[in-house]
Amino acid sequence: MTELHLHRWVLDGRAVLAFAKAQRLLGHRGDVDHGYIAHAALQAVFGEASPKPFVAEDDLTPAAPGRADLPLLAYSPQAHDALRERARREHLPLVQWERSSSKPVPPIEAGSELGFTAKTSPTVRTRSAAPGHEGSGRDHAREVDAFLAACFRAGEGVAVDRAAVYRDWLARELGGPTGRAATLGDFSLVGFQRTRLLRKQATDGAQGRVRHLVERPSALVTGTLRVGDAEAFRALLARGLGRHRAFGFGMLLLRRA
Repeated sequence: MTELHLHRWVLDGRAVLAFAKAQRLLGHRGDVDHGYIAHAALQAVFGEASPKPFVAEDDLTPAAPGRADLPLLAYSPQAHDALRERARREHLPLVQWERSSSKPVPPIEAGSELGFTAKTSPTVRTRSAAPGHEGSGRDHAREVDAFLAACFRAGEGVAVDRAAVYRDWLARELGGPTGRAATLGDFSLVGFQRTRLLRKQATDGAQGRVRHLVERPSALVTGTLRVGDAEAFRALLARGLGRHRAFGFGMLLLRRA
């Protein structure tokens, strides 16, 4: 069975802020994508071994006032010491190493019932325009909020339950590529907001890839699940749920049901 470790990384807030300024990751009008900044910092430290999916602890519970650190939870096939050996010396100050650690994820058997929490971006791919996604271009209406897509399909004046749409989306995601990883039991939409995310987009000119902001849904969900295929479920943990998994979305945190 694939080895998997649960990490807690504590990034140094002041060092990460200086890094973000040097990399020009801070918006000119107050638009800051903390998930993208954390992704860039992890990539700088660990390169291709960067742990993912990850989630910022502050996205799960209110942040402590005035706290200068940035704690993250993440999965990786490698343990803490192995990743530290691969860390790039010039970016070591980005991490508070003495406060970071990992532990192996224990075997999870088929039939296990578990509680979960996840910060997700419930989107779907579509070739049809959805409300708020009329525009043009190569990526026209390709990725939209699953709720907006459902509203568009239902038609004007038809009420659509956002939580019910996200529940169906999550049930499909928990099945994984094989459809057998896990089945959804209880479900609760704990929090929702639309958030502006920093992304890179290829261009046809000499600029290469340019950064731009996109708006996507951010939903904090909790509930229970039942494991189907144990190996498929472990692969799902390592992969994460939905899109934007390398940027702070899709990490499935487990607990006793």
